[in-house]
Amino acid sequence: MVDLKIENNDLFSISIFGIISGIILFFQGFRLLWKKRLIQNTPSSSISSLATGIVELYARAETDTLLKSPFAKVECLYFRSVQEHLVRGSKGNKWKIEMDFRSDTPFLLNDGTGTILVDPVGAETDLMIRYSQQDGDRRYREYYLLPGEFLYVLGTARPLETIDDFFHREKERKLAELYEDAEKKASLDLNGDGWIDEREWKIAHESIDREVVEKYLNVKEEEERKNINLTSSRKLILGKGGAEGLFLISFRNESELTGLFHKKSILFIWGGAILFLFSLALFLYNLSHSIH
Repeated sequence: MVDLKIENNDLFSISIFGIISGIILFFQGFRLLWKKRLIQNTPSSSISSLATGIVELYARAETDTLLKSPFAKVECLYFRSVQEHLVRGSKGNKWKIEMDFRSDTPFLLNDGTGTILVDPVGAETDLMIRYSQQDGDRRYREYYLLPGEFLYVLGTARPLETIDDFFHREKERKLAELYEDAEKKASLDLNGDGWIDEREWKIAHESIDREVVEKYLNVKEEEERKNINLTSSRKLILGKGGAEGLFLISFRNESELTGLFHKKSILFIWGGAILFLFSLALFLYNLSHSIH
C-alpha cells in the first residue's frame, strides 16, 4: 500500500509537470510564430532612408572602441559571457547559470549608405558560441561579435538622445522626486520656519545642477566624440522599443531566421499540445484509480 501510494504521488507529480510544460511550450510556439511574421512583415531598409519605428537592417558591424571579452580575451565590439556550475542530483546532472554578463557599449552598423548607432541593451541575441572551457564543475562560454561581421538587426529606430537632452531630463526627474518626497522636501527648510522660501528653492536647484553636471560631464565629451562618426543626417539610434517590442541581433539573415522560427513554432505548438493532452489523460487516469 505504501509503495502504491508513493508511485501514485510520483505519477501525479509527473502529470502535473507535463501539463504545465505543455502549456508553456504551446504558447512559446505562438510567440515564435509571432516573431517569424514580424520579421516577414518588416521591410528591409537602408540606413540613409531610415525612418523612426520598427526597422530591420542587414549591415556590417563597426566600432570606435574595442572591448575585450572576459574569458577568451578577444578584442570585439559586443560579448556575452556565461559562467555555469554543474549541479549533481539523483535525477541527473545539469548546468546552472551563475553569471550571464552582456556588454552594453553601443556599436555602429554600416550598410554603405550611412551608419547608425546600435544600443545592445535588452537585445535578444542569436549568436554562435565562440569560446567554451570547462574547469572542474564550472563551464565558461562566450559569444562575441568582431568588427566587419555582417549582422541582422530588428529593432526600434528613434532619435539619438544627446547628453544635453539626457542632462535636462535627469534634472527634471530629480526635481520631480524632490517635490513628491515629503521628507526630502522638508530638508530644504534650512532656517526651520516651516516654509521653503525662494532662496531655499534656489539652493536646492543649484545643488541638483552640480550633481547632474558632475555625473555627466565626462559622458558628454565621449558622446560628442562618437557623434563625429555618425554619417546619418537624422542621427538615429537603434535599440529596444518597449517592454514587448522585439529587439533581435543575429548572425543569420532574414530567410534563415524565418525558416528557423517556422520549424521551432511547429515543434513547440504541436509538441506542447501533445504533451498537455497526454499528461492530462495520465492525471485523470491516476485520479480515477486513486478514488476507487
